[in-house]
Amino acid sequence: MEAALHPGFLAIIHDAQGYQGGLLITNSWSRPLEFRLTAPVQPTRVHQVLYGSTLRRYVMADVIGKALLDKAATPVQVLFVDASELLDLRRHLSVPVVWVQPTEPLSAGVVNDALSWSWGGQVLRASSHADREEASTLLARLGDMDLLEPFSRVREALGEARKRPAA
Repeated sequence: MEAALHPGFLAIIHDAQGYQGGLLITNSWSRPLEFRLTAPVQPTRVHQVLYGSTLRRYVMADVIGKALLDKAATPVQVLFVDASELLDLRRHLSVPVVWVQPTEPLSAGVVNDALSWSWGGQVLRASSHADREEASTLLARLGDMDLLEPFSRVREALGEARKRPAA
C-alpha cells in the first residue's frame, strides 16, 4: 500500500501591510490537514537598499516560506507554490517544489521550456529536472485535483485573518 500523499500549497499575498504567507497541507482529496500563516512582513527602506532586486525573493522564500515549512507538523511530499520566487525554497527542502503558474494569459512559449509542463489544464514549472520527474509521478496519484483551487482557500483565509482585530 502506498503511503498517504500530503501536498502543500504555499501562497503569498503582498499589499500595503506587507508580505504575508499561508501554507495549506491537504490530503490527496484536497481536504485540509494543517494550515499555518505568518504575520505580515514589511521590509524597511534599509532592507530594500541592501537586498536590492533580490528582496522579494528573499522575503518570500527565505523568510516567509521557510518559516511556514519549518513550523509545519505534517510533512509534505510535494510543495506547490503560487509565485516563481518560491521555487528558491527547494534549497531548504528535500521534496519537489512546483510553481503552479497563473493560466491567464498563457503565452505560447511557456510550456516549451524543459522545466515546465502542462497538467490538468494548468502550466507547472519545477525547480529542476529531477523535481519535474518526481512531481509528475506524485501528480498521477492526485487524480484530477484542481491545483489552483487550494491557493484560493489560502488567500481567502489570509484575508479573513487580516480582518481580525489584533489581540
